[in-house]
Amino acid sequence: MVNFVLRLKLSSLGGELEIPFNSLDELGTQLKALDLAELSRLLSERVGHVAGGEERAPRSELEGICTVGPMGLPRFSKIPSSKGAYVALALYAVEPRRLSASEIERVTGIDRVSSHYLSAPRLKKYFQKDSEGKFGLTTEGKRWVTEEILPGLR
Repeated sequence: MVNFVLRLKLSSLGGELEIPFNSLDELGTQLKALDLAELSRLLSERVGHVAGGEERAPRSELEGICTVGPMGLPRFSKIPSSKGAYVALALYAVEPRRLSASEIERVTGIDRVSSHYLSAPRLKKYFQKDSEGKFGLTTEGKRWVTEEILPGLR
């Protein structure tokens, strides 16, 4: 009979990992035997990107501007002054992946991105929506990020 259960909440994955044990020695043995690389591989297959322990830029040109956070979403240390530019930079950081409006809002902290930025007449040319309702950058949007937004953040 199991006396204790160590329950690890994996909030970014929406689940839990339970490790039953009877003593601290048994828990220690089980934790040592846990193959974290294999667990990470299995979780990646099931839910997509799983963040590792080291923080890194999602692409070399974003070094010093952002790192990869939970679920592969970027965490920015430098933010453009324009909210529209921030939305574009977030989409650039996750390419070739596309993001839903709610994911963009989670990354940037900007409300109502779809109506205020992604479909705004003056910015619309930079963003494209796919058949699944997710957003990416147009060629013009990529050019805007690489030629204007990124140089302004360095």
